[in-house]
Amino acid sequence: TDGEDWSASDPILINDVDGETTVDKYKYKKAKTPKRTTLHWILGVSLCLFMGFPNGSMMVPTKIDGVPEGVLYLTSFSIGALAVTMVYALMLITGHLIYYRKFVPFYPRQAMIPALLAGVLWSIGNFFSIYATKYLGLTIGFPLTQTALLVAGLWGLLYYKEISKFGARVMFFISAGIIIAGSILLSLYG
Repeated sequence: TDGEDWSASDPILINDVDGETTVDKYKYKKAKTPKRTTLHWILGVSLCLFMGFPNGSMMVPTKIDGVPEGVLYLTSFSIGALAVTMVYALMLITGHLIYYRKFVPFYPRQAMIPALLAGVLWSIGNFFSIYATKYLGLTIGFPLTQTALLVAGLWGLLYYKEISKFGARVMFFISAGIIIAGSILLSLYG
């Protein structure tokens, strides 16, 4: 049923269900949105705020004298992202093992195509954000790349149906309008 919680061991990909999108021999089913509690909300907002500092600072090294620019920077950036991801993955596996007393379930065959596609899209976007920052600067270029959240928001709204209340949808589009207006003003007068 809608709104039910899915555990980490529940695969999102399923075989042979009519009406679902087929990629190779797997059919993809949209993940159900878990019920939200106050703790989930506090944790989610806290993590978003924490993400703001490192994500908002990731282009700062491009302004340091002697740091390679463009693709050379992207190569070093990617190696750093890989190293940190491996540390976080080890922390996740360890924490899951301690808490649940079993290993994190992995579904490499089912996750490979979506994960590779996400990585390719992220890398392409990151490539362009590096050059936007190079040509427009940290004050204009990188903030303008953050309009990507509109694309993510539209995926969540239109495809995954994460916002169902009319008032919340209206607020999304008002917020999107503010972001677009701010982007236009920043590009014209920044």
